[in-house]
Amino acid sequence: MLRDENSSVYASLLGFFYLYGIGTTVDRNSALRWYQIGAEQGIFIAEFHTAFFYIEDNRLDEGFRLFQKSANNGSDIARLGLGWCYEFGYGFPQDAKKALEQFREVALRGNCGGMYYYAVALSDGIDGQANMSEAELWFKKAAEAGHWDAQNTIAEIYWYKKHDLLRAYYWFLKSAENSCPYAQRNLGRFEFCEKQDTHAAIKWYRRALGHGYMTSLLDFLNG
Repeated sequence: MLRDENSSVYASLLGFFYLYGIGTTVDRNSALRWYQIGAEQGIFIAEFHTAFFYIEDNRLDEGFRLFQKSANNGSDIARLGLGWCYEFGYGFPQDAKKALEQFREVALRGNCGGMYYYAVALSDGIDGQANMSEAELWFKKAAEAGHWDAQNTIAEIYWYKKHDLLRAYYWFLKSAENSCPYAQRNLGRFEFCEKQDTHAAIKWYRRALGHGYMTSLLDFLNG
């Protein structure tokens, strides 16, 4: 791989390895350098990470332009990044309407991440007015498409809002089995509070703790 440094795909993979310390030490500068090489060749994931690095480094205009370029070339993940730029004012004045348009466009293409972030934007009311009924619909769509955060969120809705324990348990379990630490914590709480199954509760709290979710342990210790 290292002998073929001009390969844009290999460059993107090297960026990934340096970013997460796979087979090497974590090196943010090296990650950015390799992602930039991939981005120059139009690799979508490399463009996304490069733009994200620019945003983190307060190079907001560069980050916005790269998200926009990649989104216009068909990258769903870059269009989500563009939505965040509009939502938070990164490289462009805050514009909730434009942000919602980006998230909705990705959601309508069947991208589960787009469905989830569109639902979050609707439930948060980023345009000044929350739309919970529409948000629930998109959380459900994203959950059915396999998005673990959406599965956890729809489970919370069924448990706390609708008091539908069967559906809440079903979606908590789906999300927990997909390794979502928040769902594992919530499932532990559900097992303890609703089913009085301490053994099962401990199992799921421990799994959440294994993913670094310390509040799972605090939840259990506090009853």
